[in-house]
Amino acid sequence: MWRLLCRFLSILKLQKIGRDRLATIVRENSLSVRWPKQRKYQTTYSGHHYAVQPNLLHEKKAIKPNDNEIWVADITYILVSSCAAYLFLITDAFSRKIVGFHVAQTLHAEGAIEALKMALVEHGNPQGVIHHTDRGVQYCCHDFLDEIRFWHLRSSN
Repeated sequence: MWRLLCRFLSILKLQKIGRDRLATIVRENSLSVRWPKQRKYQTTYSGHHYAVQPNLLHEKKAIKPNDNEIWVADITYILVSSCAAYLFLITDAFSRKIVGFHVAQTLHAEGAIEALKMALVEHGNPQGVIHHTDRGVQYCCHDFLDEIRFWHLRSSN
């Protein structure tokens, strides 16, 4: 089942789709996604001692289509044979299209980094994009913030 899910999601890389279309595809293929209201697995731990970044979206909104101004990242889980697979998603704030994703068996920061790399490759390394996340440890740890700085993006929590 795990290989089937990974293969299914690799097909999505070829298509630019939004969140609602992804949910339709998941339902049509009899896959199960647990949305946040029914959460059994915790995906955000914000009681850490890593560097929380300032919220850059207080007064800013995405106003231009396909401009790669703001990317919003989040993690959800997918139940696969009674165990969880974690889906790291990066969405363009204006178009709400998924620009990067990664499926992992753990919540380690490598999953967030891989989703970020996919988004950067897909969009030709845009400069100055605001990468907004919750205050989860995956997005505040040194490895992830080093990756954000390396690609000249702006981190926001």
